[in-house]
Amino acid sequence: MKVLVYWSLSGIGGVQRFEALLTKALYELGLDVTALIPSKVDLDRVGKYHGVEVSYLKNLKVVKYKTVNCINQYCNLLDSFIGAGVLNEVVREYDVVFLDTLLLRPFHADVDVVYYLHGAVTSLKPRPPLVFKPHRFFLFATAELGSAYHVLQRKRTYIYANSFFTAYLTERTTGLKPGVLYPPVDVERISRYVSGNREPVVSMLARFSASKGHAFVIKAFRDAVSRCGGSDLRLVLMGAAEDVTSMLYVKHLMTTARGLGIHRRVSFVLNPSIDTVYHVLGRSAAFVHVRSHEPFGIVVAEAMAAGAVPIVHKSGGPWIDIVRLGRYGLGFDTEEETAASICRALELADKLRTVVIRRSHEFSYDVFKQKLKEIIDEIVIN
Repeated sequence: MKVLVYWSLSGIGGVQRFEALLTKALYELGLDVTALIPSKVDLDRVGKYHGVEVSYLKNLKVVKYKTVNCINQYCNLLDSFIGAGVLNEVVREYDVVFLDTLLLRPFHADVDVVYYLHGAVTSLKPRPPLVFKPHRFFLFATAELGSAYHVLQRKRTYIYANSFFTAYLTERTTGLKPGVLYPPVDVERISRYVSGNREPVVSMLARFSASKGHAFVIKAFRDAVSRCGGSDLRLVLMGAAEDVTSMLYVKHLMTTARGLGIHRRVSFVLNPSIDTVYHVLGRSAAFVHVRSHEPFGIVVAEAMAAGAVPIVHKSGGPWIDIVRLGRYGLGFDTEEETAASICRALELADKLRTVVIRRSHEFSYDVFKQKLKEIIDEIVIN
């Protein structure tokens, strides 16, 4: 069976990590796999930051489509249309294509499609953008008009979501009922970093952007220090900061920590390698994830695989799918609850370590690959 995996985005974020692991798993299942990727994607960097070495798979075919030589939202949109054009030229050569974007117009290939939802689809037709800034309105409107919603309604399209939360929202708003395929966690690799001596460290991993909630965590941590903090309680903030905007935001966070009098307790790790991330998680007592209504939140499952007690917002995939409404971790709605959860996690760290590690194995790469095999078998039968 010839399989095409379409990488629709440049960069080295969570989407690229998933696409790399998807490509690797399909290859290991013995399929004839081709990865169609943007020329901007550096597979060596994907390996460095995510630990997925797809470039070393012997018989994997990698086809790079030429993208524009610039990096911003307009360039990314143009790249998407370029990629969609190349996809339509080659897709008929394959039996199955894996997609995770609707920027495909036109798309009329007579092939089986496995469509993966990184977030909920809430409409089956283009919608007017609910934004008021002209440049963002243009971007969203163009993306909507270029989206091939009909792909989701094809008889030969198999839809899978990254969580039950995402699947539920999609079904409620569109009537489509996706299956669930959790993104994989490399629990075997992470296990090598689990420390027997857990430290009073609270960690966070997220790209340095105001939308990720770092300032919220710093303030909650200050309150936790007042409640239960010993002299060695620390906060470690890890994440990508590769442009001027993100570096300015890091500077702002440092100023915030200094203003709260906790700057000596707060560390910043910029653009960490995957080994650095797992090393920090492996000695952390707790891990905080603050974004609300996150579709899945794979970093939460990775932190659990390292033995850290997860503290998540009471919404979305982290709370519903991973922590299971508090069964495998702690939740919060407010800054005060976050501080209290940090203190509680420090108390429970030793008791819950084995529990959260065991839970993380339900999101392992082996489980992911077995589910993929079942999907392929279903396509073959049909």
